[in-house]
Amino acid sequence: MPVDAALQSCPWSGLAPASISFCEARLCAWIAEPSNAFSNVAYLLPGLWVARQVALALPIRIMTTSAAVTLACTSFFFHATGSRVGELLDVSSMYVLPALSVGVSLADEGKRKLGMVLPLLVWAAATGLMAATGSDGIVAWGLLAALAVWLESQRARLLPAVGRWRDVVGVLVAFGVGYGIWWLDKLGLVCDPDNHVLTGHAVWHCCTAASIGFFYRHQVKVAQARGVSTAAFRRSVE
Repeated sequence: MPVDAALQSCPWSGLAPASISFCEARLCAWIAEPSNAFSNVAYLLPGLWVARQVALALPIRIMTTSAAVTLACTSFFFHATGSRVGELLDVSSMYVLPALSVGVSLADEGKRKLGMVLPLLVWAAATGLMAATGSDGIVAWGLLAALAVWLESQRARLLPAVGRWRDVVGVLVAFGVGYGIWWLDKLGLVCDPDNHVLTGHAVWHCCTAASIGFFYRHQVKVAQARGVSTAAFRRSVE
């Protein structure tokens, strides 16, 4: 069978291909990138953990759980299909948590209506820009994530000095390690295209899943700090 005919017979050949690819070679199969696809189970773990928490910040729990589960599903679809529509869904889901961080920070400053609307506008604008320009949306996501980190570092000042930066540092370390490995995989510096068991991009999924857990703990502590006295809050977290 000619190569072109073989490619056209693949399960997802009817979908336009993604604009970005990683080290793992795509198979002509229902799961085109097995390691990159199945490693998204990692996002379900913090999602389920957060859902089981009993915290003062119920909205934060719902939003974080929803974001983690949505990311698991969209990223799985992207890597299973290697398609442009999957890529759009995946990166669009990645915008959710940093956009929520911006919204919560505005709400803390008394701008509740803007805090409710802005995350939706940011998500829609970033997703629309990615769709319109044909880009992979990573640069826009990086800028939004950097803004979220800065805002959370400001909100951390509400916390008692002891352990103030613990979860913010956890987010940065988990994300930083994962991002470094993301680039090693993306540039092919550490790469075995025929490895469908554990790829660098799969490790990225695991690291960013861990960062979601730290992100949630930080959000809850700040919410508690705003709702109770400093002394009472210190006793609740020690």
